[in-house]
Amino acid sequence: MQYEVQAETVKFFGEPKPYSFVSLHQTYKVNDWPKAKQFMEQYMTSARSDFSCMYSGWTASGDTLVGRVAHADVDALVAHLRSVGPSIDGLTGVATLDDVSIHGPAEALAQFQSAVSSLDAPAPPPPPPAEPPKATGGLFGALFGGGGPPPPPPLGVGPNAQTAALLAERMSYYEISSGTSFITKESGGISTGQRFCSVERRYTVSDWALAEPLMEACNKQVESEGACIMFGWTKCGDAVYVRDGYASAKGVLLHIDNLNELAAQLVSDGACTLESTRIHGPMAQTQFVKDAFAKYGYGGPKPKSQFDGVEQDPRLATPVSDEEQAATEAAKAAAKAAAEKVEFFNVLSGFQRFEALRLGGFEQ
Repeated sequence: MQYEVQAETVKFFGEPKPYSFVSLHQTYKVNDWPKAKQFMEQYMTSARSDFSCMYSGWTASGDTLVGRVAHADVDALVAHLRSVGPSIDGLTGVATLDDVSIHGPAEALAQFQSAVSSLDAPAPPPPPPAEPPKATGGLFGALFGGGGPPPPPPLGVGPNAQTAALLAERMSYYEISSGTSFITKESGGISTGQRFCSVERRYTVSDWALAEPLMEACNKQVESEGACIMFGWTKCGDAVYVRDGYASAKGVLLHIDNLNELAAQLVSDGACTLESTRIHGPMAQTQFVKDAFAKYGYGGPKPKSQFDGVEQDPRLATPVSDEEQAATEAAKAAAKAAAEKVEFFNVLSGFQRFEALRLGGFEQ
């Protein structure tokens, strides 16, 4: 009932849109944090001057550092990669690049792959502006002056030859398989700290005929989630990646509850093998999720009422059979075990400029 009500409210605020933006994910193992932080800040300084950027930021768990950046089109992402090239050069000197992947439509991946092969070549000069920037409205433009964004910075020299070769060697290309987006404006909104949360899962697919209908069922189910910003699947060979975002930690927990049965079916039916689960977000938000997991596990059974789990008069307790009790305990144990495998990545720095109209107003 809860999700049915949310679904009707979501329709009032706007239908889902195509899931087509491109994003780049970099994963490092950091050897020297003080030096790495200098290059991370240098990277963010350059990224913040890129007004075509939807979001960009760094999250970390232990010595693992993840950089995530997204653009509405691949040309902007290539320009971004050139502009932050010197920062990536520095990072690869104090951290080990374990993995780098781009996610987007097939045509964007082909274009990006061609660009990566010439990253260390001099960047082409930017074309002259056709006309001065015009005032733009957007969601907030009218409230804050409405001036157009400043012109983009000149394209950087890109990474050096050694880093460019490393990126080309480690790059994985994930094509969008399916998904849904509630982003109303990809870029150009007010720049805020990176506040959205995400649950990112990686699977290896064993049976596409079984997996694809379940993946599509997940997409349909997500449309009922009031806190969802975007959700979708990208694939590279037999590897599948879930790329998503939620307005808050509460949205993350609602999402897990909402898709728990379908996600379990993906694995139990033999369609997929779950390789990893990562949750990214601001520290206060990830802690909120951690606390819920400590109590209930990952998608574990929740109390049906405020009286469940509380010491009460045995005469008022609802009779439960031994079989039902055993099933509940088994579900709790499985949820606890699943929670222990989740990695939490806290936002170290970052920003977001996309706008998404969801329940309760505009979530950024």
